[in-house]
Amino acid sequence: MGIVAISLLALAILISPGTPLWALMSAVVLNGFGNGIAWTSVSAITSASLPPDVAGAGSGVFNAMRSLGAAIGAAGVGGVMQARLAAAPDGPAGHAAAMGQSLVFFVVMLALALVATSAMRADRDRRGS
Repeated sequence: MGIVAISLLALAILISPGTPLWALMSAVVLNGFGNGIAWTSVSAITSASLPPDVAGAGSGVFNAMRSLGAAIGAAGVGGVMQARLAAAPDGPAGHAAAMGQSLVFFVVMLALALVATSAMRADRDRRGS
């Protein structure tokens, strides 16, 4: 999640009409790498911690929550993007700035997720599980 947050923050900073394509693509590749690690790990951890008799139901709940999170995230970033477009000047620079600013929404959500998972891990370590 940290890699994804860093890549999205980089995109938020870099997005402008004059940014070289290689710089944007570097952040996008880093984002793909981070997402691959994060989602594979979360899926494996979720499945591995369930007893076999409820693994199917757990997988269904996991995928439903992942879809719900994606829908809420898309709505959130769409709302931020709309608000920023209303305040931005017309033209490519204003639209790029609005897109960059809307990515900060995801960075904040990922930071909250990192705090939550760190707290869960610390609690698990204290319990000795």
